[in-house]
Amino acid sequence: MAKKNKPLYYAVRTGRNPGIYKTWDECQDQVDGFSGARFKGFNILEEAQRFIVKPVEPVTPAFSATDLGVYDDKQSVAQGTQADYKPSQPQPIQSKPSQPLKRKEPSPEVQIVPKKLKVEPAQPPKPEPPKELPRAGIYGNKAVVYTDGACTGNGKGHAQAGCGVYWGGGSPDNLAEKVPGPNQTNNRGEMMAVIRALERCPSNIKVLNIYSDSEYTINCLTKWRAAYEKRNFASSTNKKELIKNVDMIKYLYALFDNHTAAIKMNWVKGHNKHPDNEAADELAVAGARLPLVPQDVDWESLAILQSSSADLSD
Repeated sequence: MAKKNKPLYYAVRTGRNPGIYKTWDECQDQVDGFSGARFKGFNILEEAQRFIVKPVEPVTPAFSATDLGVYDDKQSVAQGTQADYKPSQPQPIQSKPSQPLKRKEPSPEVQIVPKKLKVEPAQPPKPEPPKELPRAGIYGNKAVVYTDGACTGNGKGHAQAGCGVYWGGGSPDNLAEKVPGPNQTNNRGEMMAVIRALERCPSNIKVLNIYSDSEYTINCLTKWRAAYEKRNFASSTNKKELIKNVDMIKYLYALFDNHTAAIKMNWVKGHNKHPDNEAADELAVAGARLPLVPQDVDWESLAILQSSSADLSD
């Protein structure tokens, strides 16, 4: 006798989620352990659909049914009682079988041992508490300072930029300053704030932690520096042009390299309601409102002077 082909569709008339399924495992999840389950295997989709809508005797399902449909993916997963399946007409079977039951591929029409299931809902993972940022201040030979830049109308002709440096409440070194020169941008304000923090750092400080929300400034000091110096500060897209803010960047590198303290740059999310980050922002905004300083600083000459002074002291 020729072997019967495996059904292409499994129609669930009565089960957890009535519908048409393409695999036995998906079908079994809907009927296994479901009291009064009715289902059958078909090779033709239309026959499977007719089987679903055919009137049946009233039953009391353990779960309410959803809309009928053809599903490609498993709708629910639950462990139920397993049973032997025989290719015969549906017949009621005992809820407590005398022999251990085995799971195997079903015949086209079967009955399932009724059993109620208890499904425990998954518990969502607990979020980790946010990392607490340190407060600005001097702690022995260590210091924490917050810097920020601000610019109204950034990128436009009427832009006004400033920088803010916050060492802690009541510190005489707290600073709100206007970015000098015609080049008024937020990035120059951010970079100038770090420059002023390095310049004003007390001489006895051995470790200086600078907190800034400027990824641009931090990347200039860390991620991009090697490439900048390798290209002699030429633009990556046009070697005949220099990168933006090259004058400030060179001075920043000179301060960074020749500073007596070990400097650690730390990124902090802007406007995160941290009181010291907000204080630095307020100082930067105040600096942007100060009168314009027409003449820019010769940052490159300061860089040369800084490097020369360090060489003489060695």
